[in-house]
Amino acid sequence: MNSSIKVVYLPPPCANGDLHFGHIAGVYLPADIFSRVIERLYPNARVISIAGSDENNTYALKKSFLNNLSLTDSIDFYTNRIHKSLGFLNIRIDQFIRTSSEIHSNISNAILEKIKESNKVTLNNSYQLYSEKENSYVSDSLAIGECYKCGKQTDAGTCENCGELIQHPKLINPKHYKLEEKLILKPSQSYSINFKNQSNKLEKIINKQNWSKRIKSLSIQWLRSNQISNLEITKIFKFGLKIKNTSVSDLSIPLWFEAVWAYYTGIFVSLRLNSIDLFFHTIRKAKIDLYFFMGQDNRFHFTISDILVRNLLRLKKVRSTVNIQPFFTIGKEKFSTSRDRAIFIGEVESYLDPSFLRFCLYHFYCSKKTDFNLNVYFEAIKALKNIDDFITNFKVIENSQKFNSENFSKLRYIKILREDIKLNNNKTLIKILNKIQKRFLDSKVDLEKINLSFQFIYILQFVIPDSNQILNLKNLLPSLRDSVNFVKLFNRKIYK
Repeated sequence: MNSSIKVVYLPPPCANGDLHFGHIAGVYLPADIFSRVIERLYPNARVISIAGSDENNTYALKKSFLNNLSLTDSIDFYTNRIHKSLGFLNIRIDQFIRTSSEIHSNISNAILEKIKESNKVTLNNSYQLYSEKENSYVSDSLAIGECYKCGKQTDAGTCENCGELIQHPKLINPKHYKLEEKLILKPSQSYSINFKNQSNKLEKIINKQNWSKRIKSLSIQWLRSNQISNLEITKIFKFGLKIKNTSVSDLSIPLWFEAVWAYYTGIFVSLRLNSIDLFFHTIRKAKIDLYFFMGQDNRFHFTISDILVRNLLRLKKVRSTVNIQPFFTIGKEKFSTSRDRAIFIGEVESYLDPSFLRFCLYHFYCSKKTDFNLNVYFEAIKALKNIDDFITNFKVIENSQKFNSENFSKLRYIKILREDIKLNNNKTLIKILNKIQKRFLDSKVDLEKINLSFQFIYILQFVIPDSNQILNLKNLLPSLRDSVNFVKLFNRKIYK
């Protein structure tokens, strides 16, 4: 086994809807392009791309109620849609982990058992929100209220506005999401991670991660200022990922932890290990670089909570990079499956070419905009048309095929890409294409034009796979009828 492993992890979306433009532009497409780049930059490393669907959560449960389906039928339907949308957009995934699978349950329970050995994880008395009308505990999106940290409306999972992991006893005005019932606090039990005497060590680990100064600062600030001595990592939830070795009925690991742990499951399956003990031995010995792509509401779980667990597992050679995107919006409102304010991939599969859609959403990602609008769509059409004109008029593909690739690793822009990896930036590919095009137009030397042609097509393939085999990129562009269909869809979703 190669001792150097690079894991590109796309946090699995809840199985309560298809992937939408916000998912793709903010997380999945950048991660796909990133994994393609590091595969070329580090040919001796094992690169593993991991995605999946998050199925043990209240959001999926609520969607099954809404559609009058069994939970199993509902999550199967949306997981299949998620998987199909990734395939449609040529997003390469080495492992697709369903969090309801037996293997993920086994890995998650093994992680819990392993971190319990540290004596920092114990079963304690606790309190959880409770519905007297339904005679059951509630968690995450089944309870709504105001965040005690920022004052914005939130559910009982994580505040989307400030990223705070919500403590049930502190949620302001907690109510049942549907019944408008005022919820009460009821005694329960929960496994918790004890913070005592860990802060200094955790700060040192955080400072070794490849995070931005801002994210490091926020994480360390949380460690120093947070008054809780224990971080709960379980809740009572009948439909969650059940803890096997416990006497507490329906005690589950919430999605904010076990869904994060899906990357461990992905590594286990990818390495084809035959035992849990061998798995822990392997990941302690191997040098592993983790690259997390996520929205801002997942920051806590891929920074502090992940560091906590990695420390308890004694994974000293593992280092993470976090790519955190702001929420992309449509019509100034957040893309949202639950709020039906989105353009879903399944809605455009029949008339938008997947390569054009990749280019369009990457063009949006690289812009300074966070709001997707029709101008973004038409600007992408214009930009791709300009690229096609350049390729066609100057026989760029034909020239690229004459290139001698023996010295390719010495090309200057490879150094630029490597530096971008260190800076956690993968928005420069379009800028590089523009620079190569300008150098080509200014060049008078045929050999240089051949080299530049190869560079141009090589970079373009990260955004549009197989573009070296497409002689006419105009075939990817939407027709007038396709654009009319898209405008109708866009307006219907915005103003519904």
